[in-house]
Amino acid sequence: MLSSASAAAASQTQSDSLCSTCLTTVRILDDILCDIDATNFMVSLVEKDVCALIGDSPKCRNLAEGLLPVLIQWFRAGSTPARLCSAVGVCSAASLADPTLSQPMLAVADDTQCSMCKFVGNTIKDTAVSAEADAIDIAHQGCDKLPMELADGCDKYIDKYEVIISTFIDSLDVEQLCAMTGSCPETWAALRPASLPASFILAMQPALARYQAALAGGASNDACDVCQMAVIEAHSLIANPTVQQDLLNYTEAICAGLPTYAAECKVYVDQYAPVLFALLEQYLVPQQLCASLGICHATVQKQQGARKALLPGRTLTLRAGGQ
Repeated sequence: MLSSASAAAASQTQSDSLCSTCLTTVRILDDILCDIDATNFMVSLVEKDVCALIGDSPKCRNLAEGLLPVLIQWFRAGSTPARLCSAVGVCSAASLADPTLSQPMLAVADDTQCSMCKFVGNTIKDTAVSAEADAIDIAHQGCDKLPMELADGCDKYIDKYEVIISTFIDSLDVEQLCAMTGSCPETWAALRPASLPASFILAMQPALARYQAALAGGASNDACDVCQMAVIEAHSLIANPTVQQDLLNYTEAICAGLPTYAAECKVYVDQYAPVLFALLEQYLVPQQLCASLGICHATVQKQQGARKALLPGRTLTLRAGGQ
């Protein structure tokens, strides 16, 4: 029977291990989200596959192009390792005392685009209350009143964010709308994502341990091998129903922290999440995905000749002999 001191030591070791898993997971997550190819992959996945299944393709595609990059930036700007790993049972306050763990993963600052967005939003809000008219037409009319050197930029801004503006202008105030377009990052960076659930970190622990053991045990450190091992572990996690539910609950918790948009956000999550999980399982194929990302050379057996490997939004020609 373990003594109380031994039990306490074992408990501390487990806690330290879980904390290390969380901090490593956050670092990996940030490495992925800061890669523009990863963002493009996610946007393309939604555009080419999810939107095709829900019957509202043009609007869905435009929202994917406009919102997904902004949401990724928001998560990085609003998150810190200390906050993400602060759930009960993951990392203690002492473990997170290092000041570097309280630094956001992405530093942001408002610029002139923020002022332009607020002008457009206020123009629509101020006009629409007294006259029934198309919000985008109202916005363009407001641009016409600006000095010539600003009017063109105003019109281009509206054209770029037309779908987001028209979709959310009624449900969000101007500050929230401009956060939604990514025009005022300091606003949305103040909305902090919730800490990662302890159950998700527990699920990550064996996958991360297997991955690290493979490298430590003499597996190749070649980037292609590392990529393929990571995809195998990611597929295992995404296929796990418990992990899927954890991610769904976590995303809905994020929705709950978005003022006035929580209900609509939850509807989108409930509608899209099952489709995304199924598609991710399909596309997390180590050889194809790592080749598509340019990390692995694409090779096939010589007798197969040239063929195509399809990933969302990508067409990769594979030639015999890896030419």
